[in-house]
Amino acid sequence: MRHLVLATGFLLVSLTCASSADTPGDDAIREAITILEARKSQVEKKDDQDKIAKAISELEKLLPPAKKDAGEVKADPELAKLITPALLKKKFAGKAAFNPKTNELTLIYSFTDKAELADFALNESKPTVMGGTLKLQGGESITHVVDFETLTVTGVISVEAEKFSKRISTTKGASLNSTTNMNGQFFSMSIMEQEAAFEKAPNLSAKVEFTVTPKRVAVKWGTTGLGKETTEPQGGQVVLHGATKGTKFQKLVLTGKIEPTWAKKFFSE
Repeated sequence: MRHLVLATGFLLVSLTCASSADTPGDDAIREAITILEARKSQVEKKDDQDKIAKAISELEKLLPPAKKDAGEVKADPELAKLITPALLKKKFAGKAAFNPKTNELTLIYSFTDKAELADFALNESKPTVMGGTLKLQGGESITHVVDFETLTVTGVISVEAEKFSKRISTTKGASLNSTTNMNGQFFSMSIMEQEAAFEKAPNLSAKVEFTVTPKRVAVKWGTTGLGKETTEPQGGQVVLHGATKGTKFQKLVLTGKIEPTWAKKFFSE
């Protein structure tokens, strides 16, 4: 995901996508709140709980009013008891936090250390990690260990202009794809039959948000977003792809509700 300008191309999202009104600042604040809520539920001293609660309250004031999520899951007491900060540190190479109120796991990858790749199945690929960038060569892919029911993937992606190419996908079928127009005349984003074209091309390197829920898949590339309804859940494990000419990933954050059966087995082993 780095600094070339895309003169032509398509951004496709297989299955579901919906535009997001959140700014990059809102995204960062929500990530911080998720981590603080997880920490608050796991500290024992009331003074510490109060300090964290105050910080959360101040951050929430900076956000627009939240919409109610009809599909929100109830907390799982077994997971809340099982998943501790110490266990998260043991199980993941990336920075991890769990919110027991929502069953939501947050994983942050700075890609400053190759050890972070321990959270991925490399699928015989040989990715490189250097200076905050994960680079996959053409034809390579790596799969994250976590099984998500819902998820949001954010980060910076740098791509080369090329024909239809998968960049991020899930093991249950959702995907974020890019392609270059045959005659090189315009850039567009599309989801299945939906398409939006722009005379001025966005950057080949951009902040990307990829969201999967049981009823939709959404993508936001830079400031432009699209979405589409789905009839079946499209979550699962996150797969990163090198496409044909390679893909670079930076500042990657995975957030979502984890699949309970998978989680209880994974964190009990």
